[in-house]
Amino acid sequence: MPLFRSRAAGLSGVLGTLAELICAALSTAGPAYAATPTVLYASPSGSGNTCSLSAPCSLDGAKSKVAGLAPGMAAGIDVYLRGGTYRLSQAFALGPSDSGRNGF
Repeated sequence: MPLFRSRAAGLSGVLGTLAELICAALSTAGPAYAATPTVLYASPSGSGNTCSLSAPCSLDGAKSKVAGLAPGMAAGIDVYLRGGTYRLSQAFALGPSDSGRNGF
């Protein structure tokens, strides 16, 4: 009989520890939220540096705004190009420095 009791006590101890670990993991895990991206707008007739839907900036203005935001970004940065013809005096180029940072 003592052998049966020690097994039962050992099993309940293991199950208790396992239950405690599961409860601890569930209580510390918070919900995962996707960070809201920064949204910028550019248009062929855009100017300034607001880069909003109501006041879009130029293509180069959007690129400059992204360059200023990128070092501290905590979410993605989306740039929407409004309709129209973008007439450029030179090619518009994006390089590695224009890419995301901080995992974005």
